[in-house]
This record gives sequence, structure tokens and C-alpha cells, in this order.
Amino acid sequence: MAARGSLPDMLLRVGSTLVAWMVIYAHLLWLAILPEAGCSDGDELWRLLLGFAPIAAAFSLLLRAVHVLPGIYAITRFMAIPAGLLILLAIQPVIAALNAATLASEPLCPGLTHAAWQPYWAPVQIATLLIIAVQSLRAWRLPGSASAEL
Repeated sequence: MAARGSLPDMLLRVGSTLVAWMVIYAHLLWLAILPEAGCSDGDELWRLLLGFAPIAAAFSLLLRAVHVLPGIYAITRFMAIPAGLLILLAIQPVIAALNAATLASEPLCPGLTHAAWQPYWAPVQIATLLIIAVQSLRAWRLPGSASAEL
């Protein structure tokens, strides 16, 4: 099956998919290293991740942009494997924050005051991780397979 579209269309599809994976990896890596980064700069990293979550979720919608290019899609779909592993690492600090800030009303960073946005941090991250997980699974499925329509 020949690829559909012009060269600029194909380049835009490939570029947007690769950028989407990079944004998702950045978000997942920041979440995964959150316990090690600590609160040396206050809650700046926590606020950054709160603002970056909708961006990562939005970019995850671009993962299947190359589905009309079967050869490239067969290669880029394997980028879902590291994302799946990173999701497993990223969920741990999110669950810890859910227990502390959302359920126990404690500050995310010890020694700082409990800001109004902190109870919403973990639910936003959980929703983002779910969106990324679903879109990664959709990106893993080959087009035309019976299970491709998730």
C-alpha cells in the first residue's frame, strides 16, 4: 500500500508524532524523578508539572498521526514500550501525592504552606497518565487490526 499525501504532509505527520513522544517522555521522566528532586526549589517543579500535564495530554493525541504511513507507523509504534515503563515509574510519586496532599491535606513539600492548587495536583496527573496510557496503547495497535479501535 502506497503512502497517502504529499511530502510536506508526511513530514508534518512524522514530525508531530516524534515531538509528541518527546513531550510525553519529558513529562513522564519529570514525574519519575520527582521524589529524587525533592523540594530544594520549593514547589516549583510540582507547579511546572501541573501546568505541563494538559500539554502532555494534548500532545498524546498526535501519536497516531502517522497511521496512514504504514512503514513509519510500524517503527514509531515501538516508542510506546518505554512510555509504558515510564508510566509505571511515574505513578508512584503521583499516588504518594494523592495520599498526602489530596486525602490528608498536607503540603506537597514539607515546610511550605498548603497551597490551594495542591489537592488537585494528583488527580490532574492521574488523568494525564490515563490519557497517555490509552493513547500509547492506541499507538501500539497496528492500523486495520481488529483491536485498533480502542
